Amino acid sequence: MALQDVSPDRPTIEIRTREMDLPTDPSSKILASPLEFQGAVSYFCAGLSSRRYRRHTERIAFINAHNYNQAHHCRAYVDALNQFQHIFYDGVGMQLAIRIHRLSGIANISGTDLIPAILAHSRSPLRVFLLGGAAQDLAALARGFQDRYPRCHLVGCQHGFFDDDRAVIDQINASGAELLLVGMGTPRQEIWLERHREALNPGLSAAVGGLFGYWSGRLSRAPRWLRGLGLEWSYILAQQPEKWRRYLVGNPAFVARALRASIDLGIRCKETT
Repeated sequence: MALQDVSPDRPTIEIRTREMDLPTDPSSKILASPLEFQGAVSYFCAGLSSRRYRRHTERIAFINAHNYNQAHHCRAYVDALNQFQHIFYDGVGMQLAIRIHRLSGIANISGTDLIPAILAHSRSPLRVFLLGGAAQDLAALARGFQDRYPRCHLVGCQHGFFDDDRAVIDQINASGAELLLVGMGTPRQEIWLERHREALNPGLSAAVGGLFGYWSGRLSRAPRWLRGLGLEWSYILAQQPEKWRRYLVGNPAFVARALRASIDLGIRCKETT
């Protein structure tokens, strides 16, 4: 399977992967985006300000060590991810796996960094719809978003606890949103976006995990120095101790899988003709 990502100022990039060695299906694969951080910001901002997303839609996802562990138990999650145009590896666990396999050309990009950068550097005011979070957090989420990105237009905000998909899709489409951010937790958010991709109108959609928690003020981001040491997970754990199993059990499990060569990616670039 191959995925191409074309930007006017960049070479055509062909991404190829080998098997992930998933128990559910040994032939399942997850494709990594070759874009580095600044290139990704420029690419998505250019697309949002041009007519690119009027012709077709694109979806972004982020995968960390915990998500990779989830993929080993959820075939629907893997299938959904493989329909996304852009998947970024996020976190120290994925960095470790990349080093173990001596890979190059795969950047470490988190949704909590990339999405705010896209919003801050957009060339024109964006119409943004937020889907996810708890009903009681919506007011704080909307305020936090508008305070951070006054140039953007928040055209809709819907909590993630709903039963009527069609009503939510109609709400999103009626808003005229250009960018849809979905924070309903993995793997639900990726599966939901894939299941309804044909019905959704926004040109760019992203599965953003816990990003809304930072905007609503429910969570705070780890200091930059702690992130630089690869210890952001410890800061998250201090704020959300209920996630202890994810980090204290899941991280060693992920490393074991990486050592068994369950991640093996090959990336090459070719110049456009």
